[in-house]
Amino acid sequence: MPIEINAPTNDRIKKLLKLQTKSRERKKQGLFVTEGTKEISFALQKGYEVTEIFYSKEKTQEEHIKALENQCEEAGIHPLWISCSQAVFNKIAYREGTSEMVAIIKMKAYDLQNLPLGDKPLIMVCEGMEKPGNLGALLRTADAAGASAVIMADAQVDLYNPNAIRSSVGCIFSMPVAFDTSQNVIDFLRAKGIKIYVTHIEAAAPYFEQDYTEACAIIAGSEAWGVTDLWANESDQNIVIPMRGINDSLNVSVAAAIVTFEAVRQRDMKK
Repeated sequence: MPIEINAPTNDRIKKLLKLQTKSRERKKQGLFVTEGTKEISFALQKGYEVTEIFYSKEKTQEEHIKALENQCEEAGIHPLWISCSQAVFNKIAYREGTSEMVAIIKMKAYDLQNLPLGDKPLIMVCEGMEKPGNLGALLRTADAAGASAVIMADAQVDLYNPNAIRSSVGCIFSMPVAFDTSQNVIDFLRAKGIKIYVTHIEAAAPYFEQDYTEACAIIAGSEAWGVTDLWANESDQNIVIPMRGINDSLNVSVAAAIVTFEAVRQRDMKK
């Protein structure tokens, strides 16, 4: 039987709101918040442990509750189900009017050495990313391209920021992800024999002239500063996306998508 919450001052609601809004609280408790039946289902499919599921007793469809209950049972997970008044649910849901459930989920470790890369990996690396929306978009692009992994070097953004989760449309759960320093990432790529292509305007060749059919990593920099000299100097080849208009740069997730899908095109042609 679910427990019922009808007051926004309830301690469980306070805890959830802290997890939503404070990165420090997420790290301290090892928990994060996601919303949407699809996103929660993705998390369960990928082996995440869901500890609590909040839903609106007035608007959540019974078949959606039953479907997630069955999925939890199959996964051997027994979250606490919490039925909320609509007023309470509106307080915890980001997507007002469209979200049916909100869940608290245990974090996973994101260790560089444990990335499942496979043969001839195609890796997306971003240095110094600071915006959660860009992180979510990058994960969504990586998933669409079938990339092997996403590595965040010297990241300034929290993977579990609600905006990152929401903009990833559930791809936060499907993509292998790791976080580390730029130097550690470079050492890792070198040790694995993975070629490094850095999007950088200096000493650069057009991105479409390169061969991405072997193991490679595509490196993009932050929105504000681009890549640092460390990456530019360690690059096997600096690459550039020719710009035809008055603007001299692209959104980081867009730039990464252009080069990554060129790599996918080449790999498909070689099959």
